[in-house]
Amino acid sequence: MMAGELKNTGWLGLEIDHDQDTGVMTVKRVVPGSPAEKAGFAAGDALVAINGIKYADGNMEAIKAAKKSLAPGKQVTYTVKRASGLKDVTATLAEVPQEVLAGWVGGHMLQHAENQAVAKN
Repeated sequence: MMAGELKNTGWLGLEIDHDQDTGVMTVKRVVPGSPAEKAGFAAGDALVAINGIKYADGNMEAIKAAKKSLAPGKQVTYTVKRASGLKDVTATLAEVPQEVLAGWVGGHMLQHAENQAVAKN
């Protein structure tokens, strides 16, 4: 069931670092050949907003709702902060590649197993 739900999720192709202290999300890596690469994302970009919704504590529900609507073939616009200032970057999302989907499902299973082990102790 989980794999089927994730397969309908739009894929951008960014690996993100999320600084828990500051809340800033920074692009760590742009996957070669991904929609993100085609759109012009760059390592070091700080994500400021998604489809006009700023990343801020008070907007988390709106951000979750915006992300749920992102399916393959849909466009998404991120506002990013670079050394040169703010820039809007628009990408058309793709289907999640099999190897990425396998990684997501595997990571979820490992997290679930760790949670179960902690709960037993």
